[in-house]
Amino acid sequence: MGDVLKEKKMCRSLLEYFLLEKNAFLHKLRMNGTEALNELLAADQSGYHRGETHVSSTKFQDNIPIEGNNQFS
Repeated sequence: MGDVLKEKKMCRSLLEYFLLEKNAFLHKLRMNGTEALNELLAADQSGYHRGETHVSSTKFQDNIPIEGNNQFS
């Protein structure tokens, strides 16, 4: 009976650890997504719209129109 309780406690500890790790990972993912969105919005507000030449540090190619719904312009 003591072994069963030890296993349950160990399983609970492992589960709590993995839940904490998952939450930390999701938080980091959300923060990275928020930072990327803020960079895009800042670039949009500073005048780098579709059809203009983008700064070389971005991953966009110069003067290539974007097809479809462009909600930022």
